[in-house]
Amino acid sequence: MSLIHAELVERMYFGDDAVLLAMDDAGVDDVVTVVRQAAQHGSARLAHGATVHQFVIQAGAAGVEFGEGTVVWRLDPAVAAEIIEMLTEMDENPGKGHHYVDISRPAKMLVLSLNEYPTSTLPPEAVFPPSA
Repeated sequence: MSLIHAELVERMYFGDDAVLLAMDDAGVDDVVTVVRQAAQHGSARLAHGATVHQFVIQAGAAGVEFGEGTVVWRLDPAVAAEIIEMLTEMDENPGKGHHYVDISRPAKMLVLSLNEYPTSTLPPEAVFPPSA
């Protein structure tokens, strides 16, 4: 079971909107693996329950697009490397915490969050497979 949830949150970062990527330990493992694959191959996808995360490496890009059942992450190679570094640090030092990554859209900030959001505060599809 892993928790992965992405959403645009209004006024989350010092009064400004931010993209939140909330994960548990297993979710961090899943996301860092797929971002590494995208960095190596140009793109990769992660099917997590009802949501498919598509990671695309694109020079000059740093944005997230939310659609019906999809989240498309367009990342410059340097931004992907920064995310990999931060997720690796989270993976190697489990607990609770978050890191910030500069992006360009739909907000200027991405918040990578580990174990800070209880499953009861997130939509049921954030946890996959669902708990019985």
